[in-house]
Amino acid sequence: MTLKSVKEYVAAIRGRYHKADKKEKGKILDEFVKVTGYHRKAATRLMLKIPILSSGHRGRPSQFKALVTPLSNIWEASDRLCSKRLQPFLPEIIQVLRRNGELHIDAATEAQLIKLSASTIDRLLKPKRTVGGRKPLSATRPGQFLKSTIPIRTFTDWEENKPGFLEIDLVAHCGESLLGFYLNTLCGVDVASGWLECAPVWGKDQIRVRQAIHRIKQRLPFTLLGLDSDNGSEFINQYLNNYCQQKKITFTRSRPYKKNDNCYVE
Repeated sequence: MTLKSVKEYVAAIRGRYHKADKKEKGKILDEFVKVTGYHRKAATRLMLKIPILSSGHRGRPSQFKALVTPLSNIWEASDRLCSKRLQPFLPEIIQVLRRNGELHIDAATEAQLIKLSASTIDRLLKPKRTVGGRKPLSATRPGQFLKSTIPIRTFTDWEENKPGFLEIDLVAHCGESLLGFYLNTLCGVDVASGWLECAPVWGKDQIRVRQAIHRIKQRLPFTLLGLDSDNGSEFINQYLNNYCQQKKITFTRSRPYKKNDNCYVE
């Protein structure tokens, strides 16, 4: 018998079991054990169990229900910042919105909002993200080839106390859509000095990206010693790998989905 069948069987005979005398109860249990294969003690517990009427929601009531609307307004006003970036600036954003008449909350609500953690903000905004939300844009397409030959950068790989080691990434000037052809900007940031170099790239062609890196190399006031990129195919390819080998440039890549690995250029 399936569990559902056993539950239906118990529901059908439980009332008769409670009204029966001792001898009749024994016969009911014997029959139940024979049909279901349950142990007699388990059968007795099922017969004596009183069903609990549930209201459909268990646990303590939510103490943040009243915060969803003001938090959503703040989130929209911040251009939908992620929770970890939004949480530290809640006190300042609340003051600015209140000063401009965009937010009307009392002191108690403000105190609760300020105390929210990043994970709680994510939980409260989850319904808002899925209804009428914008799909995050990502112009990075993982490069599948050469991943085994280009090492993941660790903190011991580079001599970050001297200039020459750059983190690089592309910024897509595509507006609200990735469709069509658009201009990109290659950004290179020197980890030690903070020196910034940018070069335009028409599209994301691998050869054009390599040429833009070469232009940045020529403009640097110091020798280019190392490059660290994300895992996009515009960087993880044979053209750039060969270029770095020829120019004796250390070429490493960040861990997938770890933007803090490229924190300087991000």
